[in-house]
Amino acid sequence: VCSNYLLGLGKGECIDAYIEHNPDFRPARRSATIMIGAGTGIAPFAGMIRENRKQPIELFFGLRHCDHDFYYQSGIEQWQNDGRLSGFHPAFSRADKPAYVQDRLRDASDSVAQHLHQGATVMVCGSSRMAQSVAQEIDTICATVGLSLNELRLSGRYLEDIY
Repeated sequence: VCSNYLLGLGKGECIDAYIEHNPDFRPARRSATIMIGAGTGIAPFAGMIRENRKQPIELFFGLRHCDHDFYYQSGIEQWQNDGRLSGFHPAFSRADKPAYVQDRLRDASDSVAQHLHQGATVMVCGSSRMAQSVAQEIDTICATVGLSLNELRLSGRYLEDIY
């Protein structure tokens, strides 16, 4: 919404805006991080992955089309090659076989459950609608290892930056 609004502004037009800080929205330092984002929700993750040197990061990324709105495609390939990104799970909602990030979480549920059991942090960035579906799927996966979404939230292991 914001990107399209800004794109539509004319030269010299002004807007009122503010920055809402979220200082706790950062990857785990001693365990894996599961990053889940759709569309421009990948933007904060890109900087975090670039800075990663040794922690496992699994990225679940949803977008509409793989051929024309695949943000950071070359960066993702580079991060996989140099070890900054340990796993990549794309979901394309306008493909021949449409999928969303929660579908990819379900597909990788055994691996996600293992990471959660070992102390992984989950980070979600994007629309509140997407985040709601992701939360339901994560809660289902948590149950397989004796955890709950609420426990992750209370322990600071489930972080959201949603709009």
